[in-house]
Amino acid sequence: MKRLVSALATFAALALAATAQAAPNWQPIQSIFYTGGSFGGTVTNNITLLGGAQVTQIGVHAPLGCGLSFVNARVFAIQPAVVAPTRLTATYAENGYGKYVFSVNGGLGAFLSGVQIQLTGAPGSFCQADVYVANDNIFGGGNGGGGAAQVSGFDFNGFRTCQGLLPNHACTLQANPVTDACLAVGGQDSFCGDCSVLCNLPIN
Repeated sequence: MKRLVSALATFAALALAATAQAAPNWQPIQSIFYTGGSFGGTVTNNITLLGGAQVTQIGVHAPLGCGLSFVNARVFAIQPAVVAPTRLTATYAENGYGKYVFSVNGGLGAFLSGVQIQLTGAPGSFCQADVYVANDNIFGGGNGGGGAAQVSGFDFNGFRTCQGLLPNHACTLQANPVTDACLAVGGQDSFCGDCSVLCNLPIN
């Protein structure tokens, strides 16, 4: 019986740890004061992420009383150069707010210079919408841990693994032969913490 209780306790602890690890590390970036226009009530807001940030999800929270009929998010990517469109992955109500969650680049994330939020509500309406970003995947830390995730891939010396960029760190976008070779084989490159580059496909 004691073994069963101990096993159940261990399982519960692991389940809680897994749940905590899976929770996005949301960071507020800006509040939008929304005033519905007279023609369709659509407002577009461009938000700059100073210094850039690695983002896997975008969240928009607005009071349910705002009566928003449409919420959309677009991104301005630094790395990779070509990013899949954002996709609305969740819509739910919580504590009087309507919450909208968008995945970036199919959930893989991207290094962004900014986001664009579009809101549509009743003409003449007014409310405040809060915008958040999260990095909960493989690129540079995530989940509030503050460390850098490992990145694996190929350079001209073959396969290797390195520590990825720390959260909110960037590398200057200079010409790189590994990046050029990676694009030539249809691959996707990733930065190591020292700003060297690895490709997800062999390039030799």
